[in-house]
Amino acid sequence: MGPPLTAKKSVEKNVEKEPFIVTVTNNNKDLSKVPVKTFDNDQQLQRTTSSTQLQTMSLFIGIFLMVLGLACFAASSYLETIFDNLVQSHTALSTGGPMFTAWFTPPIVPLLKVYVYNITNGPQVLEGADPITEELGPYVYSATHIRSLVQDEPSSTDSLSFRSRTNYQFMPELSVGPESDTLTVLNMVMVTGFNKARSYMGMVKSGVVLPLLTTLGRAEPVLTVTVGGFLFGYEDELACITEFSPIQQETIKEDDTDQEDDDWINDDWDDDEWDDEADEMLRFKRDIPSYRDPSGKCLWGILRDLNNTEHETIRIQTGTSDFRQKGSILSIDGEESFGAWEPSSSCDRLKGSIEPSTLPAGLGSTFNLLVPVMCRNIDMVSQENLTISGIDVTRYIADPHSLAQDSCYCPDPQTPCLPSGYLNLEPCYPEISPPMAVSFPHGLHSQPNQMLTHQPSPNTTAHHMYMDINTKLGVPLAVQVSFQLSAVLRPDPYFPILNRLNSTRLVPLFWASEGFDQPTSWMVGNTKLALALPSAAALGLAGVLLVLGVCSVLGSLCSRKRRSRTEV
Repeated sequence: MGPPLTAKKSVEKNVEKEPFIVTVTNNNKDLSKVPVKTFDNDQQLQRTTSSTQLQTMSLFIGIFLMVLGLACFAASSYLETIFDNLVQSHTALSTGGPMFTAWFTPPIVPLLKVYVYNITNGPQVLEGADPITEELGPYVYSATHIRSLVQDEPSSTDSLSFRSRTNYQFMPELSVGPESDTLTVLNMVMVTGFNKARSYMGMVKSGVVLPLLTTLGRAEPVLTVTVGGFLFGYEDELACITEFSPIQQETIKEDDTDQEDDDWINDDWDDDEWDDEADEMLRFKRDIPSYRDPSGKCLWGILRDLNNTEHETIRIQTGTSDFRQKGSILSIDGEESFGAWEPSSSCDRLKGSIEPSTLPAGLGSTFNLLVPVMCRNIDMVSQENLTISGIDVTRYIADPHSLAQDSCYCPDPQTPCLPSGYLNLEPCYPEISPPMAVSFPHGLHSQPNQMLTHQPSPNTTAHHMYMDINTKLGVPLAVQVSFQLSAVLRPDPYFPILNRLNSTRLVPLFWASEGFDQPTSWMVGNTKLALALPSAAALGLAGVLLVLGVCSVLGSLCSRKRRSRTEV
């Protein structure tokens, strides 16, 4: 009985000392010590199971990513459209954005090319002959556009208001001659005075207006001036006289004080006394211009009022809510119409037209463009597709019927419509009453008519208005806005030259085109980058998904192979 009990006790002690050693009884009932590390085996089993699950998941994810990548390749055109819309949404005029910066500080300086008409038979014109003209030019000017924002009340991200001015600088290296070239032209200051007094009684015209016009200004109806003077200013005191009534004539005779200037001379807004009130006193474009310069001289030029002068406050949509509405005009000086043409007519409506300095992305086959110098909207229609510096563009031209005769552009029944293709500007500038008509150069798109004093030679390439636009982004890569101004001479028995006319005559003064025919390298580079982004993003997304999927599948297979070798 002793030994077995002793052996049992010994085994029990061993179990106590080594709790992870269990007794195993064989058939011979011998006790043996067999170590079984059950905890380590469980951990190894868990690791193996977890690794298998991760490899399986990685395999499935990899296959899914590969399938998704292949699907993206197959649907890359649809993805490109999505990214196109995303890029186009960034063409809005958001403050600080790329399009806003390019609009506010244009990356290119356009050129203004002017061709003047020189009268070669001045003495005969005074005797009643039609002016014979010759075209001289081009005289080229850089046209730097400067914009300033105007605070809206209330402010909104969907619209902005701004004013614009253009600084013209002569470029002799691109011109046919210097600005000092001489030119014989009609005395448009005097002719404008004649036109403004057209409705006066004959007694007032002959007894008051005519002496005033020939005394204060240059007395000759035909002048010889310089090209630069005709365009941007030659001295003529008459230009600073705003009215020609008998009462004012008496005032001139009786009062020669500074107060006279207040009555007769349009104040110079550049004087220090007006600086604090500049915003409130800003001249509307159709108001009487200020031709009095800081030195006190009265300088008149046919383009002087356009040089470095702010005009209307234009309010446009920014395109933040809808990029297709960017540049749409909401109002000018708070008005939704020109206020010049037939009230409530389509001719007089501003809304729906696009401000030319900022075009929207996604343009269609036609759009309505505001052309300030013509005081109206022009329909632009797509003509052909071109490529400029590797960028696809659509050429839009002015609709040939844009200046077709329309009674709504002739609101004054006392002033008959001009022939088709010529628009009378007098209703657009009622305070100035300029006897001028605007048209395309050389009467392009209009039929010859008996009012013309010259034989026009229209050339579609040189004289038409066009814009080469990348329609995806609304970026113009070439622009040419062309127009011509002609004097409108109507018979009047009380004034020289006019008293020898039997019918209304159209005398050409000058024609001009402003724009650029090639984009800058900055414009090309940034436009190409923006156009390449949607395609690159679509293909890049598909490629990344496919590469990630392949890597995931390969990683899973390699891991399985290593585990199999380890188990063997």
